[in-house]
Amino acid sequence: MVLELTEEQRAFKESIERFARETVAPQAARIDESGEFPIDLIRASVPHGLAGVTIPTAWGGAGRDYVRYVLAIEAVARASATVAAALVVNNSLVAELVAHAGSEPQKGQWLRALATGQALGAFALSEADAGTDAANQLRGLPHAARQTVLHRNHRRTARAGTQRNVIKAVGKRAINCQSPAKSHSAKHAELPAAFQ
Repeated sequence: MVLELTEEQRAFKESIERFARETVAPQAARIDESGEFPIDLIRASVPHGLAGVTIPTAWGGAGRDYVRYVLAIEAVARASATVAAALVVNNSLVAELVAHAGSEPQKGQWLRALATGQALGAFALSEADAGTDAANQLRGLPHAARQTVLHRNHRRTARAGTQRNVIKAVGKRAINCQSPAKSHSAKHAELPAAFQ
């Protein structure tokens, strides 16, 4: 087992550390004080490949390995946990789910947009009676729906409303999947959503 970084991994790490130090860190206190979503920093992260670190280049991602993904998130998190969390939601919770379990039409509609920062991933989980316990969500999601409207049952949605979004919602069954085998879990679904 090799426990040392390759030259490419080291160079990538240094590049992202520089970005985090020079671009993210100077704005971290303002983000924390204002509670404002750092859309400007998310957009600034796109040229560094941070919107789709492990997404294949054919879909507009950076095509990097998971070691580089972890190095990038760690470097950004040292500067701002808020920015790092937003990147994790976009990468791990949404883009990777679409990449690994999405149908070809879903990939065509969402994956390139997520990996290039044209769309942002969001995560709807918290419900009044279940908190953030994914196994105890009460809200059902219709199986055959082409588009789902999330009502206010989800108390918190990471990044909803900032711009074009793909929302990974947690409910009782998967939707927008060609077959149950296409979903990582019957409780997780990727969907475009409108809010009421």
